[in-house]
Amino acid sequence: MLHHAHRACGHTSGGVPVVLGIGRAAAVDASWGTLVSDGARVLALFPWLVIFPGVALSLTLLCFNFLGDGLRDALDPQDRRDVS
Repeated sequence: MLHHAHRACGHTSGGVPVVLGIGRAAAVDASWGTLVSDGARVLALFPWLVIFPGVALSLTLLCFNFLGDGLRDALDPQDRRDVS
């Protein structure tokens, strides 16, 4: 049974099983931060290389911020107010 579980997890990366993308990322993988950093070098020629990843990063962080605020408002028992 353990053999089948190991095969289902996939290859390991630094001793961590790679399941659903969890594990050490390869050095060539792109992230929004590296896209913005690389685009900043050629900002005068290609401004969209910074604008689109920057907007995507900002919108994602804003959405997570609103999600956290909504969860806190819904689940915080100390912040309950009487509406009557």
